Amino acid sequence: MNREQILAVLYDLSLTISSEHDSTRLLQRTLQRLLFHTGFPAGMVVEGAGGERQLLLAIGDWELAELRNRPLALPPALLEPRVRLVADPAALRALPTRTTYSHALCLPVSASLSLVLLASGKPESSLPLTEVFQPLLDKLRKTLLLCREAEAARVQLEGDLAQALADAERERAFLRTLLATIPDLVWVKDPEGVYLACNPRFGRFLGTVPASIVGRRDTDFVDAELAASFREKDQAAIAAGRPTINEEWLTFADDQSRGLFETIKSPMRDASGKLLGVLGIAREITAFRETEDALRASEVELSQYRNELEMLVEERTRDLAEAIDRLGETEFAMAQAGIAIHKVDAASGRFLYVN
Repeated sequence: MNREQILAVLYDLSLTISSEHDSTRLLQRTLQRLLFHTGFPAGMVVEGAGGERQLLLAIGDWELAELRNRPLALPPALLEPRVRLVADPAALRALPTRTTYSHALCLPVSASLSLVLLASGKPESSLPLTEVFQPLLDKLRKTLLLCREAEAARVQLEGDLAQALADAERERAFLRTLLATIPDLVWVKDPEGVYLACNPRFGRFLGTVPASIVGRRDTDFVDAELAASFREKDQAAIAAGRPTINEEWLTFADDQSRGLFETIKSPMRDASGKLLGVLGIAREITAFRETEDALRASEVELSQYRNELEMLVEERTRDLAEAIDRLGETEFAMAQAGIAIHKVDAASGRFLYVN
């Protein structure tokens, strides 16, 4: 084989090594091209330390191929860390295959990884087998290292992504549970009035499930006048730049129940201040308002009782004062008339009063 032919073989192998980014494909394609150019019928890739290596892949021998990713005991003749052609049928009979091999071309890529080409007779290749492949093996080693580093980084990224997705799903599940648990009506609209999210209680108000509300507007569920009122209050909260509060009577579409609600609408903004939408929370205050009205009525009634009692006390005090005045006048008149008046304690006989 002349120099141009050798260069063509090396170029083909170099192009094969450069074109692959997956480590398994890289080894497989390189082994296939080596078998093609050398005329060896079978080959394998082994990796590990010591006499027992792991068989990464095998081509041309189905018995060896079935042992892929399993431990493989290699004869010492195949373990030397240099490119060499082994012609030792007795040593090669130790391989776990019924095919009888007499020659092996050992191509160590690194201290732990080797390509081994196998033949049942002396190969007829005109390539200087032990001389031309060392530069390619160095390139294969570097490319394989880059591929494995990229694969490890991809696995790490995929793991991080999977973890991030799992965390995000847990957060979404927590938020869904939180929204479903809150007894108040909760909803979020974008700046254009399109629903982004809501809880089941709000779904009851509109007469459907939350999934059927997201992506739609108030006009899809209530009459134009009520929808305009809702939109007006949304825009008022946006314009105020802070939470706004109003009270409103709401009728639930699912059972036609009616209640008084205190509604708080707050503009939502991201870290940069961009408006994301409006958060609405409505809490029923019907019972509270009824209690408040009853308490107010009780206070009015109590005030009336208090005024009546004060008037009664004032009247009784006035009557007592008049009675005391009349008694004093009577005693004075009797004293002037010479009438003796005295009061005696019935129990002790003591005089309590004499004129």
